[in-house]
Amino acid sequence: MTKDSRQRVMAIIVASPLTQNIYERIGAEVIAATFNVVVIDCLKWIRNYSSEPEYVCVNAKNIYAINNKEDFDNVLTSLKPSFVLDFIGRCEYTRQIQDICKGINALYITHLLAPFPNPITKNKILQSLIKDTRVTISKVFYYIVRKFSHDRLLPPDVALLAGIESYNDWVGSAKKIIYTATPAYYDLKKVQFLDKTEIDVPEDEYILFIDDCLALSFDFLLGDYKPIISKEKYFPMLNSFFSKVEGIYKKPVVIAAHPNGKEYINYNNYFEGRKLYFDATAKLSLNCSFVLTHYSSAIAYPVLLRKPIMLMNFGELEVQSQGRSLNFMHELLSCEKVNIDDDLDLNKLKKIENSIVNKIEYETYEKKYITNIDSKYNNSFGELTEYLFKLN
Repeated sequence: MTKDSRQRVMAIIVASPLTQNIYERIGAEVIAATFNVVVIDCLKWIRNYSSEPEYVCVNAKNIYAINNKEDFDNVLTSLKPSFVLDFIGRCEYTRQIQDICKGINALYITHLLAPFPNPITKNKILQSLIKDTRVTISKVFYYIVRKFSHDRLLPPDVALLAGIESYNDWVGSAKKIIYTATPAYYDLKKVQFLDKTEIDVPEDEYILFIDDCLALSFDFLLGDYKPIISKEKYFPMLNSFFSKVEGIYKKPVVIAAHPNGKEYINYNNYFEGRKLYFDATAKLSLNCSFVLTHYSSAIAYPVLLRKPIMLMNFGELEVQSQGRSLNFMHELLSCEKVNIDDDLDLNKLKKIENSIVNKIEYETYEKKYITNIDSKYNNSFGELTEYLFKLN
């Protein structure tokens, strides 16, 4: 790395609560090894929320909090970044962001590092119409509106993608497309090479629940989605299901907690005293008997390890877009699925541990949604920084 490269500024823009987890997820720390990184916190500008969630903001000196488009324009004009990495995602503000980047000659970089299985796509219009006619027609309508709108999106300068299904028409129009792998791929790679004594997880056999923080997600507070279910209803239902599973297998259910759970005092109390771990999903996935989850993108861990999976549905979730994704995951992986709010079929629950993983479908899922390359790096941003470093 030359002195010149560290003088070039990479602005990472984000509209999520800037917790330590988010700061790490957006690559601020690893990209800082190559470029001068600044993070622009656009939460108050982009998100439509009535009350801001309580959270512990990461302690970093390179964060600029902005309130509106004018602030954003002023900060970028002042900083003059060479690159702008967009972690806000495609939205009604994207064209404005692109125009500002264009005005200061900064490369606009979009990404899709965790593509989510979506059964409603324009590439499979007939199947989509059968699955959900109303949602499909709505998506087609808005696609046509965007296509002919005067403020339609510009082609990205760079698109950073993970897995075949991260590709779409817009990212396909990018001047440069770079493939990498999802963060889960690299997390697992790291822990697989650690000595077993360094993996601080239960020694006895256990069943792993990968938590979505489903009833307490920040997204519900920030105006993105309506709450799926109240915590008062969700956790008793969840714990009752865990108790039945534990009774059948004589093994404890261990919780791989969602990072958002750190923002709640005594989050482990919601799980009735079960062992709970933060930042250990990869480690816990290595040694578990099988995995329980709803629709978490962290399903990548058991997929990569070819572990048996049981997807957990319930009435309120079934009718949401997340429920459609859950059912689509079930189709893609041919894994087990159960409605935890129904009278449970004990025979079905009994066979999950010894179920045969469909290795072909797991491998296909991996290529579509986790990675379709053999990465030589140890993080999702290695291919990107290598490409940008070589630019004049």
